[in-house]
Amino acid sequence: MRTGRGDLRVAAVDVGGLLNLKTGAGDIKVIAESVGELAVHSGTGSVEAVLDSTDGRAELTTSSGDVKLVVSDELSFNLDASTSNGDADCRLDLTNLERHKDGRSVRGSRLGGGADIHLRSGNGDVVVRTR
Repeated sequence: MRTGRGDLRVAAVDVGGLLNLKTGAGDIKVIAESVGELAVHSGTGSVEAVLDSTDGRAELTTSSGDVKLVVSDELSFNLDASTSNGDADCRLDLTNLERHKDGRSVRGSRLGGGADIHLRSGNGDVVVRTR
């Protein structure tokens, strides 16, 4: 689903393949109970996803805006989160935790690892937490 300008709001119960959301200018919010892969990108705007389970990769990016990921307590994943200008904050217990000293990146695994989750903001904060 794409839009050149404007906000996107999507609720998905069970998507077996790729859920791809993109806007040039606007906020995106997606609530996904189960998704094979997730790709969310905004050129200018915030990106937020609530994710219960994924079989593959999840990527949330924005050039200018915040990125927020809310996950279920049971979701296992490998996290790679960073921002060029802002703070990267993970409010979960991660193993193999790596935090850059300037607070702009967080990497680690949750519950033994699993899906690869990549979060990026050029200019904004990046936050990961549970419900």
